[in-house]
Amino acid sequence: MALSDTTEVSLAALKSMQEMIVSSGEEANLPRGDSSLKDINWTLCWKAWLNIGSQKTKFISNAFDVATAQGNLLLTGYIQIFASLFPHIRSQFRSTDVDSLGDVLVACVQVPIEHDMEAKDSLTQVSQFNKH
Repeated sequence: MALSDTTEVSLAALKSMQEMIVSSGEEANLPRGDSSLKDINWTLCWKAWLNIGSQKTKFISNAFDVATAQGNLLLTGYIQIFASLFPHIRSQFRSTDVDSLGDVLVACVQVPIEHDMEAKDSLTQVSQFNKH
């Protein structure tokens, strides 16, 4: 649902993902034998987060009818999820994951923000930094 063309649906899906991650603090209560299942779930959550980021940044960048403020709100919420997700995937985080994270973050920074849309020739500080 986070990949929906409707910003409201995407925001609701991202909020659900955030709530799932935050409320999963009970993972310490799992029996030792379930640790591989726990790892698989967090790995899938990480892969889903990456997929959402790569797809939504492309969609927002290419969709002229998406309200810019809504797109910025969507990406801000998306990025905030990583802070909650990372502690769960830290032990399995590899160099390829760092590369994937970098790709998604760069794509997020390259999405024009509302000010950029008003004056195509003017760049915000974030966009200027990204150009160098």
